[in-house]
Amino acid sequence: MAAGDIAAHFAPASRPGISRHLRVLRECGVVRCTRQGKERLYSVEPEPMREIRDGFLARFADTHTRSLRALRGRVEDLD
Repeated sequence: MAAGDIAAHFAPASRPGISRHLRVLRECGVVRCTRQGKERLYSVEPEPMREIRDGFLARFADTHTRSLRALRGRVEDLD
């Protein structure tokens, strides 16, 4: 997506702010940027996202699952 299109999804944020975030994501290898004319097009790099999911985020999976089960139990008790 073009940077402007991405920024449009985050209306309260400024375009320069979105550009800074995209630059950081690009520097971290999470997104790739290619130029097409005057536009910069961004795309997600899947491998770093998998590493984040399977590494850092995996540590929270048990907590997340327990929280969802507890919520489900509370909601079902309301019936």
